[in-house]
Amino acid sequence: MGPSVILDKSALEALSVDESVWLEALLDANIVPVFYVEVLADLEKQGRQGQAPEAVVARLAEKTPSNAYPNVHHRQMLLAELGGRRIDMTRRPVISGGDVRRAADGKVGFHVDEFPEQTALWRWQRHDFDAVERLVANQWRDELATQNLNEMVDLVKVILPADRKISDLQQLKAFIDEFCERGDRKVISLAADVLGLSDKDARALRKRWEKDLKRPLDRFAPYTTHVFKVDLLFYLGIARGFISPDALATSQIWRTCTTCRSLRRSRLEMGSTGAPFRSS
Repeated sequence: MGPSVILDKSALEALSVDESVWLEALLDANIVPVFYVEVLADLEKQGRQGQAPEAVVARLAEKTPSNAYPNVHHRQMLLAELGGRRIDMTRRPVISGGDVRRAADGKVGFHVDEFPEQTALWRWQRHDFDAVERLVANQWRDELATQNLNEMVDLVKVILPADRKISDLQQLKAFIDEFCERGDRKVISLAADVLGLSDKDARALRKRWEKDLKRPLDRFAPYTTHVFKVDLLFYLGIARGFISPDALATSQIWRTCTTCRSLRRSRLEMGSTGAPFRSS
């Protein structure tokens, strides 16, 4: 196995087919779920120089490494952690599906068949798209067009202290780290809101937190805290003027932050089996 890299759609677009072959040969690609949805979203826009949308998606599918690991969506991981599972942050892909099997020599291992995401990529290379995939592509673009960025910024900016000078993103991150170290119900409630938890999941979170002696969020749920901090830095960075609210400047970050809520309503779940999370 070579060094790992998180595969981004924009980076893949910049590579030639030959360069993508070297990518597959030298690196282990970890693909996050938003990649597949963003690729599908190209079905709803006209390609450059009059290219058919299907041809654009097929080209991207052709350049995607066949040995890439489709990572479990971070929402599934944080819900698993909030439900009591341990999420190891070891810089390795986290995959779903598979089962435990015993080999002929008696050794026990974890077997994973071809990932459903890879099967989908093979189809896309042949311009073979399901109707539901076209629907997801359309819903994804509609979702981005109707997201209310100001609403989330207004929700989180109330935690900023009036008597503390925060001059840059580094100081803002230090404040966020301190905020998440508090054993405070306010932290738990805000995390539930920012992460888009359902009422049922939010109640379960508070119940487990109280049962766990109200430990600070960063010790109670480290992975969930990491996701929460990323979102807080983005929203509070906009509130303090460190990050531009302009749609063009923040579109990539905003897509990442909103994927959690977008996919909950319109996700295709191409590889989501609900199986226990495994580190490969």
